[in-house]
Amino acid sequence: MAPFTVSENRREQRWPVCVSGVLSSNNKKLYNIVLTDISRTGCRIQSPISLALNRHFMLEIDGIKAVDSEVMWSTGALAGLNFEAALDADTLDRIVRENSPQMRSMSFRFPGSVE
Repeated sequence: MAPFTVSENRREQRWPVCVSGVLSSNNKKLYNIVLTDISRTGCRIQSPISLALNRHFMLEIDGIKAVDSEVMWSTGALAGLNFEAALDADTLDRIVRENSPQMRSMSFRFPGSVE
């Protein structure tokens, strides 16, 4: 799978994903969110509410350690989070492999289909 091609100058490549997560603060789960792309240093999410700029959250995704993050931009239900510490390459690779939209569509089977 190829990363997004963007005209913007980015520190890291962004990878398309579709993975559920939770934003928490002070050990309290606040919002269920969906990550739509990810890099070593941040991600884009869909949130049920517009998030305030510069707000800090813990991003929780099944199978990885919670990530301290900050809201860098927010437009309606979309927001960009910056990770306080970059993800290691193995963690990023696992998230992308297990949650890429292409892999999910390839594994989808219609009810009653034969494997």
